[in-house]
Amino acid sequence: MVMPVARKVGRRAFRVLAWVALSLVGFIMLLPSLTHAQKGGSKKYAVNSHGIVDLCGRKFTYSNATTDTIEVNVPGKDEGVAKIIKTNGYPIQLEGKHIQDGQPVFNVPFEEHLYRKLKKLLLQLPDGYYNLGVYNIIVDDNGRTCAFSYEGCSGSTEEGGKGKAIKINARAAAIVFDETCNVMANLPAFSPPVVNGKKVVSVSNPIYPNEFKIEKHKLHLKRKGVWLVL
Repeated sequence: MVMPVARKVGRRAFRVLAWVALSLVGFIMLLPSLTHAQKGGSKKYAVNSHGIVDLCGRKFTYSNATTDTIEVNVPGKDEGVAKIIKTNGYPIQLEGKHIQDGQPVFNVPFEEHLYRKLKKLLLQLPDGYYNLGVYNIIVDDNGRTCAFSYEGCSGSTEEGGKGKAIKINARAAAIVFDETCNVMANLPAFSPPVVNGKKVVSVSNPIYPNEFKIEKHKLHLKRKGVWLVL
């Protein structure tokens, strides 16, 4: 799995977090029970050419295409590798309203909410260290989650993606994607940021680096350098 080293919200975040899944090196292998769980199921959501999952079907205005050079981690290598990332632009407006850098307020810790909803599914993964590529969450001025960037889910045998990559087949990856989209589409309302006394449309990364661990059939999240069972 190839993942950028650092992420920030807003314009720079969208340039860095363009649909890197085009260059991902293998996904995680889920257990047979997972790969057959939704066989033949319909696909409601998709990642568009801008690397965005549109949850609300509203009009986004995108920036021009960009090219960036970033440093990425590659499984099995200790040093970062420079990689050129070309994007088709990132969202700058939602129905004419400027998307501003901001931190919407969630009524519970966002990371825990997301992973608790996905816990049953993720526990079917073999032991290992994983990254769920959910970034750049766009919240409208009413607090509704309208879109997010998605880079897939990756895993390795060592923390930080430095071990051997754990592979996933296409059907299993699609199940993880579909369930993630369902959770994101049904999030409780955020409290949108207020700028000059007015609620605004915003984009933020409430969790980073979106890492979790599966060990002995338990899901772990890292808190202040310590892996805790969720």
